[in-house]
Amino acid sequence: MSPNLGKTTFTDAEMAKLRQDVAAYIERNGMTKRQFAADADVAEGTFGPWLNGQYAGNNDTVAAKVHRLIVSREEQARLVATVPEAPSWQQTKTAVKILTVLEHCQVFGDMGVLGMGPGLGKTHTIAQFKATRPRVWTAAMSPSSRGVPNALVAMLEAMGEDEAKGTPQALSRRVQKKAGPGGLIVIDEAQHLSQQAVDEFRSIHDRTGVGLVFSGDESVFQLFDGTRRAAFAQFHSRIGIRHRQSRPYAEDAEILAIAHGVTDGPSIKLLRDMAQKPGALRGVTKTLLLARRMAAMTDTPMSPAVIREAWAQRAPDMAA
Repeated sequence: MSPNLGKTTFTDAEMAKLRQDVAAYIERNGMTKRQFAADADVAEGTFGPWLNGQYAGNNDTVAAKVHRLIVSREEQARLVATVPEAPSWQQTKTAVKILTVLEHCQVFGDMGVLGMGPGLGKTHTIAQFKATRPRVWTAAMSPSSRGVPNALVAMLEAMGEDEAKGTPQALSRRVQKKAGPGGLIVIDEAQHLSQQAVDEFRSIHDRTGVGLVFSGDESVFQLFDGTRRAAFAQFHSRIGIRHRQSRPYAEDAEILAIAHGVTDGPSIKLLRDMAQKPGALRGVTKTLLLARRMAAMTDTPMSPAVIREAWAQRAPDMAA
């Protein structure tokens, strides 16, 4: 079956109107002609003359590409208009537990550990804390930043130093100069770190008095369990506060539901049940956003049925 390519031929009047629409679109969106031409997959040297009505080649071919871009952007705009605005960060009970660890470590220059199941809002809550407190530096680790040098480079980037280079000793000294009492270093996804990298951050904490939090999935605690890893026994006594959590609290889902304008009992009960499934609070948030968009597009009120349908579209293998 051949694809429907949309409109491919244009009358003189349609061509003139399309040129006017394109010029207005470019001005309205603060674009350059070069940007628009690239988006439309039209050579810049072709687009300019076409827009000015001076192109000697096949104007319909250019117009078809330009028209396709304009139509697709209009459709995208209509879709975006149906998408409800996501609520801001919400202070759930889980978030309070995370904030308690972060605040304790910053105020008292202590070391803490957060080991959380997926979808509990850990990273968003850390970002909220950073946005509302001075001298908080957060760096997310990955398999590529497992070793000492790369982990320190990631931390320096979080501290505002791009493309940091040098020996591990030099990199560590630069981190120490920026850190100090009253500050907080948060190492997210810390389960990716090597033993040496964890020890390097512990050393920075000891030397500067900066607060330090290792955050990650629940396996992060294996780095500091003295009964399992003798090499890390020294960390066990240094940890001043820790929080481990696999699933959200029941009231977390209700707080998110209310933030989305959902207040009826049956819907809240359904969302509480959903929060205990894989994906946890992240799954609830994505389901609520999809359900609200579905309700808006069909002009129907939010209900357990709409929420179930949204859940089924997101996670067809998990019954709501």
